[in-house]
Formats: sequence, structure tokens, C-alpha cells
Amino acid sequence: MSDDFKTGDPISIGYGERRIIGRVRLASANGRSLMLEFEGILGGHVGMMPVLLGEDALFRSIVTQEVVQLRRPAPIQTEDTTHATV
Repeated sequence: MSDDFKTGDPISIGYGERRIIGRVRLASANGRSLMLEFEGILGGHVGMMPVLLGEDALFRSIVTQEVVQLRRPAPIQTEDTTHATV
């Protein structure tokens, strides 16, 4: 499922046993084709990875055809200081 990823969205990228945080650099209008941007190397992709949503509802690297798991990253937990006592 495409989860309606849009250009600029932060994204958690799973490839093989690795998972990293990146962002959607570019998304097609229908959300089936994405260019992912991240720091580092992931499955031979250096800094960017083009993916395509297949009829099986799985994103795959256009280069390697390996499944790429995409999801929105969990929100960052911040400490609530509104009720702090001194």
C-alpha cells in the first residue's frame, strides 16, 4: 500500500535487515513511483533509491527488484516540561 507518500515526507526505509530514516525526494502524482533520499549506503544504493509500487502492493527497488519496506517514522518523544516543578 502506498500510504500516500508525498515529496518531502520523512520515511523509514527497510531493506534487507537494515532500517534507516530518510525522506521522499520525489513522488509521482499517483504515488506509485518514489525517489528516496537518505544518508549512507543501502543495498548498493548510495544516498538515493528509486522505488516502484508493484501490483503485489509492495515497493521494490527499480535497480535491484528487492522489496523495500516503507513506513512513516514514529514520532519523536519529547519530555513534557509543562508540569515541571523546580
